[in-house]
Amino acid sequence: MPIKKSALKKYLHRLDLDDTLKYVRIPYFPVYDDDGDKKGPKHLYPASNVANGVEPAALDATHQPPNHCEMVFSLLNSGSGDKKEKGDKKEKGDKKEKDKLHTVHTILEVVVGDKLETGGIQRTAHSNAAITRCLQPFSVGIDIWDWKKVDMCCNAILKAAPNIRVLYLYTSGNNAVLKSWAAENGLLQFKKVNL
Repeated sequence: MPIKKSALKKYLHRLDLDDTLKYVRIPYFPVYDDDGDKKGPKHLYPASNVANGVEPAALDATHQPPNHCEMVFSLLNSGSGDKKEKGDKKEKGDKKEKDKLHTVHTILEVVVGDKLETGGIQRTAHSNAAITRCLQPFSVGIDIWDWKKVDMCCNAILKAAPNIRVLYLYTSGNNAVLKSWAAENGLLQFKKVNL
């Protein structure tokens, strides 16, 4: 189900979050810009995800670079910049305080549905660089990694979450990827994960 960028922001701002979250679970969903024209909503295309010089307008819905996670994690990290103090009370009718999203500093478990196929339509998964950008602000606290991207690079995971204890990996069966995971500079880099 597609969601507008403004609706996503509005929803996240309504949440009263602490600076540490037990888990963040994000399913796959397309995000649209609010200024869609009569032909349909405009997709949001992070410049970093547009590969091989293909202009965003040239990409159709089946080849959209995903962006929903970048937006969600960015909003969680940016928040209002204020830490919530114990005993802080919101004044009734204080719209300014009500509209603030508190900054999240730590996420213990990350579960992301980066589906590659939905209803028989092939979709592009988040790039390793995008995943790293999403999670680096929370990297120290992440204990459990379950980003459902097939054949993910170990170095990208290590960069995004160096202290993980539990790691879920998804494979297409590609021998080159399996060998890279088994290599000395693969899964053995994760010192806290029991293999």
